Amino acid sequence: MKLRDLRFHTVVLSLIDFILLWTVVTDAWGYSGCLFQNSVLWGNYIYGVISRIIWVFPAVLLIIFYRNSLSVAPKAFLRNAPRCKMFYAVISISFMYCFIVMLVSHEGFWFNTKEPFLGIFIKILAVAIVEETVFRGWGYNALCAMLSNRKAMIVSTGLFIVLHWPAYFIHLFLSGSFNWAGVLGQSGVALVCGAICCILFNKDKSIWSAIIPHFFYDLIFIVFVG
Repeated sequence: MKLRDLRFHTVVLSLIDFILLWTVVTDAWGYSGCLFQNSVLWGNYIYGVISRIIWVFPAVLLIIFYRNSLSVAPKAFLRNAPRCKMFYAVISISFMYCFIVMLVSHEGFWFNTKEPFLGIFIKILAVAIVEETVFRGWGYNALCAMLSNRKAMIVSTGLFIVLHWPAYFIHLFLSGSFNWAGVLGQSGVALVCGAICCILFNKDKSIWSAIIPHFFYDLIFIVFVG
């Protein structure tokens, strides 16, 4: 397959389709409560993993189909390990940020005992793997084959931000209230996370350089901040 077979509109429309698909499968509709009535808490984690497997599957097919047209081939970005200094700096800064927010928010050391750690760990790992596969392994990677790194980052990160909006609009539809603060906060985090993960992916040519910081930040934030 030649590079000319991959078009800008193909990539952008595919990412929009992923956002629409997530709007359908997201648990914001309350699927886990209906499917796992006898175990609502664990049902949330189980459906969280299942829904993300369904969501990421088309991206895996796209990566395989266009593997010779991507900026970094899948064999390379799966094989390459994190090695740049920025990777370790992001991990360290994420930990310090969450630790400070924990101390300020909870006025001291705090640990999330409301949810089972194993459930949180598995769900957050699934989130990091599939979101990075879709938006960095596929979207940003494909856009870099036809655009500059900066333009590819702007487009993919912009759509990555939009990915985090559907749950709020679904809540508006179901309850009639809209959480503007939540949308703005989530958008800010997605902007920073998306841009950093693009840079790390580009520097190391490794999907793990994006997955690990994404997973680490989400995990320690939920565990120590809530």
